[in-house]
Amino acid sequence: MGTQWAFEHTGVEPDLVVIGKGLSGGIMPIAAVAARGDITQKADAYVASTYSGHPAACVAASKTLEILARPGFLERVREQGGRALRRLEQMKERYEVVGDVRGRGLWLAVEFVKDRSTRAKDHLVAAEVARHCLRPGLYLTHDSIAWFVRVQPPLTIEEDLLDQGLDILEDAIASVSRSRE
Repeated sequence: MGTQWAFEHTGVEPDLVVIGKGLSGGIMPIAAVAARGDITQKADAYVASTYSGHPAACVAASKTLEILARPGFLERVREQGGRALRRLEQMKERYEVVGDVRGRGLWLAVEFVKDRSTRAKDHLVAAEVARHCLRPGLYLTHDSIAWFVRVQPPLTIEEDLLDQGLDILEDAIASVSRSRE
């Protein structure tokens, strides 16, 4: 599969592709390196690890690659991501605590600020928004030093579930914004 698959699905012909974490859909530890033959033939490497070649991880990775290769799959991800990003942009217009939003596909982020003019980062608001989202069941990727939250739903998410998650996020932002006034 390797670089030819990457070229067919992205339009870019890479020399080397390193794939990790998401290769198994996030359920098994596995990673891969794919490269052109002229590169791999020169490589003098030996790979071994606790999880190397684990059958269950390999099955999970194979299924993930099968799903990614389905006709129209990546176009649907781009469409869902664009729709979600537009929704986040509307939140930015409504709430002063949102300093910026950005994303590509379904890899999205919302930055929080104390003041839009200075763009001073607001770590506390980010943590509070993430905490508010947990109550109704939405987990956002956030750590204690971040001034942003990452919105990274599964690439296979259904439209109504994505909307439900964005509703929870907006409710949390609205609640935190009101408490700051």
